[in-house]
Amino acid sequence: MFEMLFDRTARTVQGVGSRFGDSGNAGSVSSIMVKPFIGVFIAVPSTINKGENAILTWQSIGADTITLTDFGNVTSSGARTVSPSSTKTYTLTATNSDGTTTKSRTITVIQPLLPSASFQESSANVGDTIHADFSWLNGVVDPVSGYVADYYIIDPSGNAVVYGTSSNVDGSDMLYYVADQAGVWKAEIYIWDGSTYLTSVDTVPVSTTGVTSGSANFQESSADVGDTIHADFSWLNAMFNLPDGFAHMVIQDPDGNNCSGYIDVTHSAGSHTLSCTTDKIGTWTARISVWNGFMWIEATDTVPVSTPGEGEADIVDVEAPDVFEPDVQFVMCVTVENTGSFADNLFVKLTNVDTGEVLQDMATTTPIEPGNTIEQMIFVTLSQVTDFHGLVEGGHLE
Repeated sequence: MFEMLFDRTARTVQGVGSRFGDSGNAGSVSSIMVKPFIGVFIAVPSTINKGENAILTWQSIGADTITLTDFGNVTSSGARTVSPSSTKTYTLTATNSDGTTTKSRTITVIQPLLPSASFQESSANVGDTIHADFSWLNGVVDPVSGYVADYYIIDPSGNAVVYGTSSNVDGSDMLYYVADQAGVWKAEIYIWDGSTYLTSVDTVPVSTTGVTSGSANFQESSADVGDTIHADFSWLNAMFNLPDGFAHMVIQDPDGNNCSGYIDVTHSAGSHTLSCTTDKIGTWTARISVWNGFMWIEATDTVPVSTPGEGEADIVDVEAPDVFEPDVQFVMCVTVENTGSFADNLFVKLTNVDTGEVLQDMATTTPIEPGNTIEQMIFVTLSQVTDFHGLVEGGHLE
């Protein structure tokens, strides 16, 4: 196992007598020059990934000084841990007065390969699902993050909408996301190679062509209570949502109650018309919701519904004191009746004729049914010291 590295060069020294000859005769004595002996010098392992360690171990005999690459003087036997960033040869040099002996060992360093990020799609539309494949080899654990690889899908605004991490030296993964805005989307991966980050980037353009959309439109611009209103709906590029289908359509009354509705579970694009007979005054709404793969896209239209023709209302009673005191509050009570044929909103108004000041102006927010009345209490405080002339008005809202 060991190499014989002795240098057997003889040299002659003068002396008296001889070890082998006649003691009375002058003779010579031969000696042997011995260089240092390196019995062991090994590297384990001899091949590493960048960022990994190897151990150099050695044993030597007969050296006055021993040096090792990168470490300088070392002892006659020992071990050192090394982590070269690239393939490197280490030399052990042993020296004494008779000469020098060397041995070398090479540690091969495998460099990380550039990682890969690649979209499966060459282009996409808003609402499509995009997929990004990532792979890497011979990575090194980042001492800061604790991971070998970090990878992302990034939207056109620069937000990392989905990401992954891995502690595997070699690996692959796939991320996906429903593109929710137009522009250039990125797939990026970073791996640590022991001293720096290696990266790869891919892009995919996302356009608005084929965007999921819906529309709702009333056929009527206005209507009266009792009329039938009609709403036309249409939708494009819808995606199926279980169990809600592609699109829902509804007509709602002023209180938000559904009058009629329809859900399409068959078509990603289409049209439909709903109708409803109105029974309330106020704003009616046509609403469509279309599923684009990650959210509902909504469109609405409205139509005002009122009473037919002119409503009717009368003041049926006014109660008020005959006299008042300045700066002292008094009360008036006004009663108004809906004398029309349909439910209607009623109002009461009190004006100080002497000054033109409106002292009270109120109206109902809920329609009053025909034949029903409202009573409005009016609290009045007057500072004037002359007679008060008031004008009371009551009726229905136009």
